[in-house]
Parts: sequence; structure tokens; C-alpha cells
Amino acid sequence: MEDSEGVHDYISRVLTIVNQIWELGHKLGQSEVVSKVLRSLAAKFDFVAVAIEESKEISKFILDDFSGTVQAHEVRVNRASAKFGEKALHVKGESTSANQSKEEASVSSWDDGRGRGRSFTRGRGRCRFG
Repeated sequence: MEDSEGVHDYISRVLTIVNQIWELGHKLGQSEVVSKVLRSLAAKFDFVAVAIEESKEISKFILDDFSGTVQAHEVRVNRASAKFGEKALHVKGESTSANQSKEEASVSSWDDGRGRGRSFTRGRGRCRFG
């Protein structure tokens, strides 16, 4: 499975190949197809594959049920990544205005120090705030 490819498209492609294998007369069980698809999913579905392997008996798993489960997880992943992208853009917009106000504050604080000499101490041996 390619990273840019959706689960529905991938399952459709696999089913086309499986149907061609069945037409040639080879026996290929549903559980065998499900286990091969689980191994070939994209890296972003690794946690889904592990959860399915741990929670359900793959030998009794039907490809249609598997397809529905993985598509539901794909919707969740896409929804979460879309929200993350919106938040990232929102934060980026705020940070530029914050940087501008910091620059303005640093310029104004630079001008406030006139007439004090090189250091901010009042003389030798005294601390800055004393």
C-alpha cells in the first residue's frame, strides 16, 4: 500500500487481484487474504493492524469486516491530522504577531537606557537593583 493511497482504493485493488487468482482456479481463503493485507498496510496503520491481530481471531475474519474496520480507522486518522494541521496554522499565525510585538518591545527598551553609561550599575561594587 502506498502512503498516498486510501484504504478503499487499496482493498479494491486487492480484491481485483484475488478475483483473478480465484478465476485461475487457486484456492485462497478469506483469512489468508486478510493476513496478507494486514502485513501490507501503510506504516500509519501499524497500530490498527496490531489491535486487529490482538483482539480478533484472523482465521474467522472476513475481508468485508476487515475493510470496514480499517476504513473507520482511516477516517479517524484523517480527521485528527486535519485538526492538527488547522491548529498548526493557527499557532503559526499567532507566533508572527507575537514576534513583532517582541521586536517592538526590544527596540523601545533599547531607547530607555540612554544616559546610564555602559553598564546598568550605579557605581562600582553595587548590584544592579540596589
